[in-house]
Amino acid sequence: MSNFSIVKKIARKNMCNRLLIALVIFLIGVVIAFIEIPKTTRYFLANKNVFSTSCDNYKNGKFYKGELYYLYDCFGTNDDGGFYLAPAQNDAGEDRFLIVFIPNKYEEKAMAIIDQTYKWMETGDDSILTESIKCRGFLDDVDSTTYRYCYEYMDYAGLPQSARDYVCDTEFVFYPVEKILLSETGFFILIILVIFGGAVATAITAFTKGYLKPLKKRLEKENMTLKDLDEEFRDPIFNVANIYVSNKHVIQVTASPSLLKIEDVIWLYPSLSAVASGSQSIFYSFFYTRNHECVKYSLKTATTAEVLCKSVHSLQPRALYGFIPENQSMYYQHFNELVDQVYNQTDDTQEESVSEGSAEIPSEPQDAPAMEENTQPAAADILTPSSVAQKEEDDLL
Repeated sequence: MSNFSIVKKIARKNMCNRLLIALVIFLIGVVIAFIEIPKTTRYFLANKNVFSTSCDNYKNGKFYKGELYYLYDCFGTNDDGGFYLAPAQNDAGEDRFLIVFIPNKYEEKAMAIIDQTYKWMETGDDSILTESIKCRGFLDDVDSTTYRYCYEYMDYAGLPQSARDYVCDTEFVFYPVEKILLSETGFFILIILVIFGGAVATAITAFTKGYLKPLKKRLEKENMTLKDLDEEFRDPIFNVANIYVSNKHVIQVTASPSLLKIEDVIWLYPSLSAVASGSQSIFYSFFYTRNHECVKYSLKTATTAEVLCKSVHSLQPRALYGFIPENQSMYYQHFNELVDQVYNQTDDTQEESVSEGSAEIPSEPQDAPAMEENTQPAAADILTPSSVAQKEEDDLL
């Protein structure tokens, strides 16, 4: 007995498709993170310590991290925080003053660091250095107002005029993480979190069976179960690409499989002229049903489109075959008459409709109330029932 399982094949297809979609969604989130919020991205990726970097190598606009253990004093404030002097060095190892802006939230800790700095300078005891502030921020130019307050402080502290030459022309602006999250980039962060959440949710659905609900509902109308469908397609009589034909149904194995009941088909025809889709050519097999549905399958060659139609027609010979303008007119304007003509025609009428319909095949797909547009199958291989079974058995191995 063949080990071929149409339900397992649908499950594998669904898993691959949904995992691929999840990956694409995740990559979209990553791209947005790097394009739309570069400031936030650079903030979290900052890995260079500003307090151990030579001031000669400072780069304005670049984000740094660091842990602040030493501060000399605060020489000015504004509504958001205070401006402090911290020790720095140049490439030659000479002492310099780095202006550091610290938000009001850290004022008390900054004052404690100032006290421990002077105690350390007096004793040289490293055990005194118990207070610190972990920070991330960026380097910016020092404006004239900040320079003025800095120089006034130096004069007040009794430092020589030459001390002004040792002040770096760049200041470090401590930027707390909550400020980043609540800034204009917060909106983009929210979007990114939603996108990443969507990627995770999509990946999870790859391992659930919710995708089978529409198929189950369709089968329930025919008093069938998934097990019944598996048994029916255990040995399919015809297969082209991802389209399988049994004695009763046609099914296309996709993440959202479409199921066509063969005995419901009242009119069918292949379109033998390619429809461009990017760089590929697509051919269609159209199937109209007595439920006023149109199911179409896309294939890669005109031959496979025609063979699929003929395969179904051999199982439903009463259906009208080939594109005839009168059939199209009846389908849209006199549908019940068309259904009656198919299911109540004599054998002679049936043979005549087949003969006439085969003579005229449209060069372009006609407008149809297509319920779903199926995905493009891989390169078409027309297989015999035995070769289908053998191929699937190999896949399972």
